[in-house]
Amino acid sequence: MPGMEKLHLEDVLEDSPQTRNLLRVFENDAFALKKYTLGLHNCCQRIMKAQNELCAATQALSQQLRDYEIQTFPLEPEDSILTTTLKQFSSYLDDVSSIQQVLSAQYSETMMYPMSRFIQADLEEVSTLCEMFQIATTEHESAIKNYMKLPKKKENDRQRMEYNEELYGMRKKFHQTGLHYYSSLNALQYKRKCSLLEPILGYMHAQRAFFQMGQDAVCKKEIEEFLNNINASVQGVQKELQQDTKKTVDLIDTLEQQSVQHYHAEPNPEMPYIPPNTQLAQKGGYLFIRSKQLIATRWDRCFFFTQGGNLMCQPKDEVAGSLSLDLNEPGVLAEPYDTDDRRFVFHVSSPKLRKSVVLQAENERERDEWICTINNIVRESGYVKSKSPLQQQANKVRKNTTSTASSTKESGGSSPDMANVNSSASLGSPHAPKPAPSTNDMLLSDVPIQFDLQPIIDDITDVTPNLQGPPKRINPFDQSTEKF
Repeated sequence: MPGMEKLHLEDVLEDSPQTRNLLRVFENDAFALKKYTLGLHNCCQRIMKAQNELCAATQALSQQLRDYEIQTFPLEPEDSILTTTLKQFSSYLDDVSSIQQVLSAQYSETMMYPMSRFIQADLEEVSTLCEMFQIATTEHESAIKNYMKLPKKKENDRQRMEYNEELYGMRKKFHQTGLHYYSSLNALQYKRKCSLLEPILGYMHAQRAFFQMGQDAVCKKEIEEFLNNINASVQGVQKELQQDTKKTVDLIDTLEQQSVQHYHAEPNPEMPYIPPNTQLAQKGGYLFIRSKQLIATRWDRCFFFTQGGNLMCQPKDEVAGSLSLDLNEPGVLAEPYDTDDRRFVFHVSSPKLRKSVVLQAENERERDEWICTINNIVRESGYVKSKSPLQQQANKVRKNTTSTASSTKESGGSSPDMANVNSSASLGSPHAPKPAPSTNDMLLSDVPIQFDLQPIIDDITDVTPNLQGPPKRINPFDQSTEKF
């Protein structure tokens, strides 16, 4: 190369100060070049590692997409289009991964190999020759000093010959080592340019080949149509999500406004009063149930609900509910209860089963609704197995209705007690108030011909029989029609 500074090999043996100064310049340049080349090698290694990691990551991504089919998602349908779409993406990623592996191999051949060869074969050689030249210089200087110390006496001819031979060997070694060292430093100036440019040139060629293969493999018409369809589908889903999100936000605002009453266990006095719904035929919600232990009682929060004439209990961690009490048994009654110095407590008792369930609601309204609901279910149940009791109950209803109608006509109106009973019965009835039915209507409504049902009157009579003595306060939750 024109204009390149070089070390003159003719000056090696002379080893003048000017030659030494020029040699130090070349040595400093070689050390700086080695330091820079090692940094460049580290950068190329990072690219190589990143490319290998990208290949492995792409393969892992493709495998993960294929594994979606074997995963179990409780809410995902078996014929989901997402499964086939991910499998198709997986096949495309396999093609991309193969191209990336080719790029990784080209990096190794065209970028890493020239860089490693330059460091190991050239820069390390210069470093080794530098150490050898320093050793040869030291030995040469020592041999010269020993030779120059020889005295003038002729008796020292043998010693003079030995020192002369020693100087000959050290000078020859110094000269040969210097020639190789100087020539390596000169050659390094040429190798600097080709050894630094060759790895980058290989990197660019590998990238061009990679993009060309990617263009041929990915930019196909079928892939373009597939991506356009998926993109349109994703945009449609996002649009539906935005609409659903807007509806959800509106619903959340509505529910928050409607649920203000439920935030307080006991509504504040300034809030509007909401009376209990006494017409419910089924209900569900959390209640505290009392269970007796050895020396104390325990209250646990469970979810209770009515189903098929049964009071069911379901703890939070359970999948299904268990039977707490059969409400179809005769004599079942729900009423307020006072125990353990707790508020809003009621119990559901079954005289036939000799079982009582003590429950606690959050407030008075919840307690009253539970009591009315259970009593409504009890009143509407009462199945029997034979027809003779059904006929007896029908006759009793007809007789009681006739006597009641006669007494009403004689007295010219209903008594106050009768009015209280009527209002109490209508409070817990699941139907809206209607005019007084006739005898045939009551028989047809209470005792249907097509069903083998037990009339309400006898069932309630068994639960709350007539007692002798002074009149008692009417229970507002007792749906009994016994006085009729």
